[in-house]
Amino acid sequence: MGDYIGVVADTSVHVLWTDTRTADLALCPGTGVTGVPPRVCTFTSVPNGPQANDQVVFATSLSE
Repeated sequence: MGDYIGVVADTSVHVLWTDTRTADLALCPGTGVTGVPPRVCTFTSVPNGPQANDQVVFATSLSE
């Protein structure tokens, strides 16, 4: 993951790749309810611990 996973070439080059470095953010449990403001969590309870990540897909095209 994070490397090129698709390349197509004709008169242009079309490249497709994914990246999972973006943290998967969600509403923290018990927040966003009456009397408790919403807070964003990244699903880790350990500093510098593993996080749940979103997979983001990128694509670009290059022409001469």
